Amino acid sequence: MSQLAKNNLRRAVKGSLNKLSTDNLNQQSKTVYEALIKNDHFCNAKSVALFMSMPKMEVKTINIIEHCFTHNKNVYLPKCLPPTTTGSSMTFLQVNNLSDVNALQPAGRYNLREPSHGENVMTSGMLDVIIVPGVAFTLQGDRLGHGAGYYDKFLTNFREKFGRVPYLIGVCLADQLVETIPTEPHDWTMDQVIVAEDNN
Repeated sequence: MSQLAKNNLRRAVKGSLNKLSTDNLNQQSKTVYEALIKNDHFCNAKSVALFMSMPKMEVKTINIIEHCFTHNKNVYLPKCLPPTTTGSSMTFLQVNNLSDVNALQPAGRYNLREPSHGENVMTSGMLDVIIVPGVAFTLQGDRLGHGAGYYDKFLTNFREKFGRVPYLIGVCLADQLVETIPTEPHDWTMDQVIVAEDNN
């Protein structure tokens, strides 16, 4: 039942996101950026994992990535790994500068630009904050992903190896904020959710 409810919610939220204008998306993304760069956990982080945003479905992240480089933070981006018997998984690889980010090529299940090389965060464990994408969030920190379990598996593996988890900040557009999300035991909760302001 929970899986059906999740799929129905994904469909509803994606339907709303498809109607967003580019201007509205850019404006909402700007409000998330402005809130994030004032966030104490983000400001104090030396190593940050982010994501390359989908064209329409997510907060645009390139300004956040650029901010990290200009403030001498170590930047890590997702890399999808080849599927195994336990399913799909990912890790984060370090990217050294904005030029390298701009040169990234599409790959992986969602055809997003991702690094092909760089220090693997699962080797170093040096990660303070993860900026987490999702289809939907609640203000209490519940998150609905796309269904592949990439982030849930990564966080579980990270905790098993290093005995801790980075601070998790979900970022979402106004249309992605919902009252409740059906959750399962393997679903991770965000420490904080930053929601865009929609002035339209």
